[in-house]
Amino acid sequence: HKGPSQGPQRAEVRAAYPWTHQHRGRPGTLLTDSETVAGRTNQILDTPTKTLPRKHRDPWNTLRENILAKGEGAPRAKFAVEKVRAHE
Repeated sequence: HKGPSQGPQRAEVRAAYPWTHQHRGRPGTLLTDSETVAGRTNQILDTPTKTLPRKHRDPWNTLRENILAKGEGAPRAKFAVEKVRAHE
């Protein structure tokens, strides 16, 4: 069977998709226990035009597109990311 693998990192990134679609313009905070998701999502919010790494680029690109779809200046005005301890 060919296709993208569904490893833990891909699953964590995909879990953030609904966050980009909710709040109808109100600020929203993504809570994640993944250091990678918190760090990379903050990078996207700070510098949306930065080239994404090759590994797992497709879900990261989708997340970035969803964030940018909110409009000019939206990333930091509408989104925040907070790293939490696992199972809180």
